[in-house]
Amino acid sequence: MDLWLDLPARSAQPQACALGNFDGVHLGHQAVIAEMIAAGPELAAGALVLDPHPRQVLHPDQPLSLLTTMQERAGLLTAYGVERCYRLPFTDQVRTMSAEAFVVEILKERLDARMVAVGRNYRFGYRAQGDVSVLRRLGRLRGIEVVVAKQLRLGGQPISASMIRRQLAAGQLAMASRRLGRYYQSGGTVVAGDRRGTAIGFPTANLRLPDFKVLPQDGIYAAWAKAEGEDWLPAAVHLGPRPMFGPTPVLEVHLIGGAGDLYGRHMEVAWVRRLRAAARYADVSALVRQIGKDVRSALEVLGRLPPPASWQVEGQPPL
Repeated sequence: MDLWLDLPARSAQPQACALGNFDGVHLGHQAVIAEMIAAGPELAAGALVLDPHPRQVLHPDQPLSLLTTMQERAGLLTAYGVERCYRLPFTDQVRTMSAEAFVVEILKERLDARMVAVGRNYRFGYRAQGDVSVLRRLGRLRGIEVVVAKQLRLGGQPISASMIRRQLAAGQLAMASRRLGRYYQSGGTVVAGDRRGTAIGFPTANLRLPDFKVLPQDGIYAAWAKAEGEDWLPAAVHLGPRPMFGPTPVLEVHLIGGAGDLYGRHMEVAWVRRLRAAARYADVSALVRQIGKDVRSALEVLGRLPPPASWQVEGQPPL
């Protein structure tokens, strides 16, 4: 089900609205949402996101890596209290819209926003000409209260999507998870592989992932995984090229204790710990012994940590 709504010609009721890109819906984004709900409890709680990401339009030659797909983002925003997720198409008309026109035409006339919440680095309007001070000035003129959430810091550094991407690239899952307030997740469709895992006693589900989705550093991981309609199961995951069998990168999920036909089904992976780098072995027997060790290591790690459902939204993860 698509959780995104088209922008109405005119909102049927006054709203509060959180503004931003919200990629990852990390703790800083959650603070913006919480500020919005606390400041306007009598208002419908909305969020407004540009789609596609402006960098895809403004810099199409540069690779884009995102922590969340649009559907994942809507699901998380809803989980954290947003009632209406609005998608604003980033067309040429929107791209060239002045800061004042954005406030008047989008926030006031179409959303009937009585209050908006942003982070302190929020920018808007043509060539990002609008900042928090501009938003406050224009809001006063149009009867829109502006709430600015405090910047959250962890370990002396501000919480940001760019920092989380760097930590994932370095395999620092615990640090990334603390900034997200939950495990980092990847979801995709299970596709047919070469069935080598089944042949050696460790069947795997091979996932086809969405474009632009950030992946952790290549390696072997302990993770929680679930097929659509099933419960979370412990898993050992291989990400990247397979030194024994070829250079093509793959994401293979071995569900520990799981079985059944998974082809064509959606699967979610909640990344927990990087266990080691991939390696080449003298023969298949040595590889099988190592996979057995990886499965035991994954179970040891996951035995100390709950699956996502128990704390995915409320509270801090016990990482």
